[in-house]
Amino acid sequence: MNIIVCGGTGLVGSALVKSLLDDGYTVKVVTRKPLVGHEASPRLQYMSWNELKQKPEVLEGTDAVVNLAGETLNQRWTDKSKQRILQSRLLSVARLAQALNALQKKPKVIIQASAVAAYGTSLTETFDETSPRRSGDFLSQVVEQWEEAANAYPSDARLIKLRISLVLDRKKGHSPS
Repeated sequence: MNIIVCGGTGLVGSALVKSLLDDGYTVKVVTRKPLVGHEASPRLQYMSWNELKQKPEVLEGTDAVVNLAGETLNQRWTDKSKQRILQSRLLSVARLAQALNALQKKPKVIIQASAVAAYGTSLTETFDETSPRRSGDFLSQVVEQWEEAANAYPSDARLIKLRISLVLDRKKGHSPS
């Protein structure tokens, strides 16, 4: 199977790419800064968003797409960084949707990263995928726009909006040891 991972060099993406390669998949990673020379496997290829825009046909024959792309949340939230957080997510979805919609043979599955921020926060309530969305704080507004943008993907593909929570890693991210 051929899998595209957008944002495959981040914390979650790099772990996913490693797992997919270990399981025998062929992976193309779309990233802002391709890691030229880091292809440790003949089944791994890196490409930039600009390359994807110029040659969307490289996605032809892809079985599944995972879009994890977006500015890290692990930073001080200034007005400028908040703008980058939102725009990076919306732009990656728009670019990917444009490329996928141009294909003759579209992928069967698209997994679009999102966040549990869709539900807001509570010290007493529990939430699941049937809980109503709450818009109010910055992240919930980002999620609302991000998930709405994902509706531009090809309608004949199965679209999964994967609401990810806080990701912990021993060496990187929010709370390295």
